[in-house]
Amino acid sequence: MDKNQTEYWCKLWFDTGDDSPHQISEHFDVSPSIIEIKGESSHRGRLNKNEKNLWIYESQHRYADSEYEIYKCVEDVLQILNRNHSNSTRLINQYKQCGLIVCCDTYTYWVQHVLPHSIIVQLEKYNLPLEFSIMTYNDEE
Repeated sequence: MDKNQTEYWCKLWFDTGDDSPHQISEHFDVSPSIIEIKGESSHRGRLNKNEKNLWIYESQHRYADSEYEIYKCVEDVLQILNRNHSNSTRLINQYKQCGLIVCCDTYTYWVQHVLPHSIIVQLEKYNLPLEFSIMTYNDEE
């Protein structure tokens, strides 16, 4: 990673309980970045010890000179949800264990993220938890 840029992306995830996570792909008409099935090897090549059926979509990884642009990766995921709002809402209500994770890798020590009001309003329609996973590096790493 270029030390002068910030890498960021957003994950939309569902824990489908005892149901197959493949059905999420069908509903959203998008291929997941990661699928983990109970009792099978995970995407990391080891047994899925969490014993969860997980469907995870990662937005395009973006690079910016400023972490102020992080909202763009949330917009990527919102486009998927907004394609069929009623279907998205139904899935979110059906699988209570789901959410968005905004990920950021940066060499910046003072990290500040801005989500425009329009993004917050759209997210509120889905009542999804929003988490931030921020990894900061120093120059020695």
